Amino acid sequence: MNDEQNLKRILIFDDDADLRNLLLVYLGKLFTGVELEEYDPLILGAPDDSFDWSKFDVLILD
Repeated sequence: MNDEQNLKRILIFDDDADLRNLLLVYLGKLFTGVELEEYDPLILGAPDDSFDWSKFDVLILD
């Protein structure tokens, strides 16, 4: 089993919508079948202590 098969969820955490969209498209093509989630801190604010970072296999942070 390779690493890509173990990868299930990626979080893209960035305040730049264009960069988030670019990463969503690129990573979506590179890792088919992996759930991609985006988080905009300008709209959603900083995550509080209840935010479950552990549900993601990879975090892409700005």
